[in-house]
Amino acid sequence: MIIHSPMGEGLHFPQIRPDRRWIRFFVKHYTYLVGIATSLIIIASLYYIDVKVMSIALLGYWVYVGVKVRNRSNPKWVSLYQSVLTQFVRTLFLITGVSILLGYVYTHTDYLDIVKVDTLWLLYLMAISVISQRGSRIWFILTLTVVIISLYIVSPVEGKVILSFPFTITLEIISKVFWLVSLSGLTYILLRYMSDAVADINLIVNVQNHIREMEGKFLRSNMELNKDDYLEKSVEIIRNDLHYDHVNVYRLDSYTEKLTCVAAACPSGKKLVEEGYTVNIQEQESIIGHVAKTGLPHVTNHTGKDPHYLPTPAFPKTKSELVVPIRSRNRLYGVLDIQVQQRDYFLDQDLKALQILANNIGWVVDNSEQFEHFNWINHIIQKIAMPIFTQNYLDDTLQEIADVAQQELGTDLVILYSYDPDTKEGALGPIYAGEPMQPELLQHVSQENDNVVLRLIANGDPIYCYENLNELVLTEHPLFRPSPTHRATGRPTFIEREKIQANAIIRLLNNEQCVGILFLNFRKPRTFTFWDKQRYFSFAHLAALAIQKMHSQQHEIKLEMTDLSNHIHDTLIGDTLGLHKVLNSMDLSGKSIDVEKIQTAVNLAKTMTDQLHNDIRYISGLLKDNLSNDMQVELDKLAIIFRQVFRIKIDLKWNVDNDYLPQTLSRELLIVVREAVTNAVKHARANSITITGTVKSNILHIRVSDNGRGFDPKHVRRVNGLASMRYRMTELGGDFNLVSEPGKGATIDLSIPVNKEL
Repeated sequence: MIIHSPMGEGLHFPQIRPDRRWIRFFVKHYTYLVGIATSLIIIASLYYIDVKVMSIALLGYWVYVGVKVRNRSNPKWVSLYQSVLTQFVRTLFLITGVSILLGYVYTHTDYLDIVKVDTLWLLYLMAISVISQRGSRIWFILTLTVVIISLYIVSPVEGKVILSFPFTITLEIISKVFWLVSLSGLTYILLRYMSDAVADINLIVNVQNHIREMEGKFLRSNMELNKDDYLEKSVEIIRNDLHYDHVNVYRLDSYTEKLTCVAAACPSGKKLVEEGYTVNIQEQESIIGHVAKTGLPHVTNHTGKDPHYLPTPAFPKTKSELVVPIRSRNRLYGVLDIQVQQRDYFLDQDLKALQILANNIGWVVDNSEQFEHFNWINHIIQKIAMPIFTQNYLDDTLQEIADVAQQELGTDLVILYSYDPDTKEGALGPIYAGEPMQPELLQHVSQENDNVVLRLIANGDPIYCYENLNELVLTEHPLFRPSPTHRATGRPTFIEREKIQANAIIRLLNNEQCVGILFLNFRKPRTFTFWDKQRYFSFAHLAALAIQKMHSQQHEIKLEMTDLSNHIHDTLIGDTLGLHKVLNSMDLSGKSIDVEKIQTAVNLAKTMTDQLHNDIRYISGLLKDNLSNDMQVELDKLAIIFRQVFRIKIDLKWNVDNDYLPQTLSRELLIVVREAVTNAVKHARANSITITGTVKSNILHIRVSDNGRGFDPKHVRRVNGLASMRYRMTELGGDFNLVSEPGKGATIDLSIPVNKEL
C-alpha cells in the first residue's frame, strides 16, 4: 500500500475490538453521565457556599434534562431537535443558565473568598460540547464567542489589570479565556473526530445498503445484471453519499495494458466513458496506472507533489486522489478512482471504506460475469442440441460445432478434429470455421505419425492457453514443434502460415477418453480470463457429447448393417441357392421327359419363389422402417409385419410402461427381440410366437417363445444371430438365456435392470 501523504498520525484506533458492552453503556446513558458530572461540579462548588442556590441550579438543570429525555421518542421533536439551529438555541439556553448561576454566585455569595481556585466557570464547556457534536466550525466559533463574552460579563474584575480601555481586562480573565478556548478546542476536535468516524461507518453501511438494494431489484425483476449499468449506479451512489467530486471505474485489459473508463458519476467523467478514454499504463505515468501495475491502493493529499499524478483535462482542479484496486476472482478487474478538489481531504477511514466498497464491486462484477456465463451456456446448449438429439452425419455435426465455436467464442479461426477411441482409426479432420489464409492446405488429413493432433490425442492436459505465441520457441515446443514433413521441406507450420499469435487448445473428453481436439486461434495476442476458460470447458463438454453421440450412432449403424448382412446371407442367399438347385434339377434336354418329376420341381420352385418374395418384403420393411421411441408401438408393428408376410400367429403380452425405458435401451432391446422372432420363423419354422414383457423389482423381463422344431444350442451355427443377441445384452448389462430342445420349440429370456417399478 502506498500513501503519499501520511494519514495515520491522528487518533490511534486499536486493532483489537473494544468491549462493546461499555460502548453501549456510555452511548445509552450519555445524557445521565453528563448530568451526574455537571451535578457534582455544582455540588462541589456551592455546597459550602449556598445550599439554596445549589438546589435551585440542580433542579433547573435536571428539569431541562427531563424535558429532553421525555421528548426524544417524539418524531417531530427529534427532527426539530437534531437541526443545527435548535442545537445553537439549546446552547444559548445553557450559556444563559450558567451565566445567571455564575453572576449570582460571584456577586451575592462569598464563593470567591472561600474557594482558592474558581472552577465553576467550566460549566460553560457543557454548552460548547453540545454544539461541538453537530455544528460546523462557524457555529463552534460563534458559540465560543458568546461564551467568552458571557464569561467576561459575569466575571468580577479581580487580579492584575492588563488593559483598562475600552474594557477592563485582567490577567485572571485572560487565563480563564485561554483555558476555555483550549479545552473547548480539544473538546470540539475529539467530538468531531469521533462523530466523523462514526458518520463514515454509517455512510459505508448506507452505501452498501443502497448497492444491495439495487442488486436486489435486479434479482427480483429476473433481469440480467448488466455490469455497465451496475457500475454506473454504484459510482453515483458513492459520489452522492460520500460527497466526492469525481468517482470513476477503469477496467483493465491485462494484455494490452490499457485502462478504459467504463463508469463515471459526473458529467466530465461520463464524457470520458462515451469517448472510450484509455490510459496505457506502460506509456503514461499515472496514479491509476501505478495501482493497476502494483495491485496496491494509492492515496495522495497533494497531487502537485505526487510523482505518479497525471493531470487529466476532464478533472483540472483535482487536489487529492485516492485509487483502490477492484478484484474479481483473484484477478485484477480494474481500479476505483476518487478525485477531490481539496487538498488534505482523505483520511484513513476513507481508504478503508473504499477498499470495502471496491471488494463489494469486485464481488458483484464476478457474479455478473458468472450470470452471463450461465446465460451463454444455455445459449450454446440450444446451438449444439440439434446435432446431439437428431440424426445427422458426423461431418455435418463437426461442421456445426466448429461454426458455433467460431461465432460464440469470438475466435478468428477454429480447427476441429474428431477421434474414435473404439476404432482407433486416426483423427478425422480438419473441420474449420472462419477465414483461413490458405484454405487449400486445410482440405486433407495429415497422415504423419508425429503431429500436434496425435500428440494431444495420446496424452495431455484438458486445456492449453497461449496468450502470445511470439514469446515461444515453436521449433522446440513439445506441442508445436514441426512435423517430419515440415522439417524436411521447410514448409511453414499452420501457426506461421495463418499468422496465429494466440490460441487455446482443448482436448474434447468424454468419460476420460479423448474424442477430439478443438483449436481456438486468434491472430492477435489476448488475455484468457477465468471466465474465458470456463466457457471453453463448458463448450468442450457439449462438443464431446455431440461427437460421442455420433460415434455411437455410427457403431450402431455398423452393427445393424452386420445384422442385416447376416439376414440377407441366411435368408435371400439361402433361398436363391435352393431355388437354383431346384431349377437345375429339371432336365428338359433328354428324349424322355418325366412330366411328374418336372411338375413336382415346378411346384417346389413356386413355393420357394413365394418364400423368397416374402423374405424380400420383410427385409424391405426393416430397411424402410423408422424406429419410434415407444417399444410397444414398435412391437405391434413387428407383429403386423410377420403376420402379413409370413402368415404366422404372434401373441403380444406387453405390460411395460414406455416411460421406464430410455430410447437407446428400447432400440437395442427391439433389435434383440426382432432377431429372436426372425430366427423362430426362418430356422425353427414356427407358426406361433409369444412375446411377453413385465417389470418386477426394477428388472425388465422379456420372453420370446415359439412352437418351432427346436434345436440343440450346443450345435447351433453362429450365423443365426444368437451371438449378436448375446453380445447386445451383455453390452446393455443384462442377461440372455436360451432354452431349446429338438421338436420342443425354443424360449429366449431377456432380463435387464430399469430405473423404476410399475
